[in-house]
Amino acid sequence: MTKSTRILAIANQKGGVGKTTTALNLAVGLSAMQRRVLLLDLDHFKQINDQHGHDVGDRALREIADLLRKRLRRSDQIYRMGGEEFLVLMPDTSLEQAGTLAEQLRCRIETLEINTAASPTRLTASIGVTRMTGPEESFDTLLRKADQNMYWCKEQGRNQVRAL
Repeated sequence: MTKSTRILAIANQKGGVGKTTTALNLAVGLSAMQRRVLLLDLDHFKQINDQHGHDVGDRALREIADLLRKRLRRSDQIYRMGGEEFLVLMPDTSLEQAGTLAEQLRCRIETLEINTAASPTRLTASIGVTRMTGPEESFDTLLRKADQNMYWCKEQGRNQVRAL
């Protein structure tokens, strides 16, 4: 089974964003020039759940989903891939524009305060951005490239963007 077919559907009560099966269908229909992908992973998210409980973690995911919906264009498609990972498909966007937007999102996430019983806590995100380089490239390959860029950010200390 490929990664794109294993992507989990969004829990609307948690994230309120689209279903990833739709993402796959949409991505397949886009030309290579239109396919830009942003893969966002919340850094150390397990600590939020462990230290503050799953209710706070769920609230944090909703706040991130709200932030993404407010900051992205209507044409951009947002999906939760499960856990603390979000996928954004950005049609008609250059890699440079997608990277700039990812950096703006990263900065906004970094300043977002999640209220807890003890005190507000903050999150950071590692974001991998990539583009389809040719019509023969599969959606799985596109996801793999975004994933590699995101993991590069994690290896470099987290809270970064890499657009290649």
